[in-house]
Amino acid sequence: MHLSFEIPDDIYLAINESDDHLKEMAKRKFVLELYKKGKISISQGARILDMNLYSFMKFLSQNGLPAIKDYDIEAELDNLKG
Repeated sequence: MHLSFEIPDDIYLAINESDDHLKEMAKRKFVLELYKKGKISISQGARILDMNLYSFMKFLSQNGLPAIKDYDIEAELDNLKG
């Protein structure tokens, strides 16, 4: 699936960031929000961001989110298989 949105040219120029950096920022914030709301698991978040579980857990911690809540190891193993 591909998601996109428009940024007005004047704002885009004022931001002064590369397209790739802006896309990565948006993707990371999107994944954080989905994880925070319980919409995706830790393994799904790692997969979306193409990270290993350890890196994703560190990313969550750096953004003030607990990496392990009511952790269901069986569900995570199923997610990793799928």
